[in-house]
Amino acid sequence: MKILIPSYNRARCVFALDVFPTATVIVPASQEADYRRCNPGATVQTIPDTDDGNLSRKRNVVASLSGKEPDGAFVAVDDDVCGL
Repeated sequence: MKILIPSYNRARCVFALDVFPTATVIVPASQEADYRRCNPGATVQTIPDTDDGNLSRKRNVVASLSGKEPDGAFVAVDDDVCGL
């Protein structure tokens, strides 16, 4: 099962990576460089800026990305989660 962290404009505060270090951060393409610089070693996947938007729209994009996995299973975690 994949753990995905949708994020927008918060490259310096992806606290969820502390809890889920193997998760994939999903960001708009225009923000990729900032996320990679602020989160070295993290797996960052981009989506086109035009596919980004409100929370529902981003969830749909995340769901379509995970559908490419063999089992399609994923958990989406808020980027500001700092513990369980």
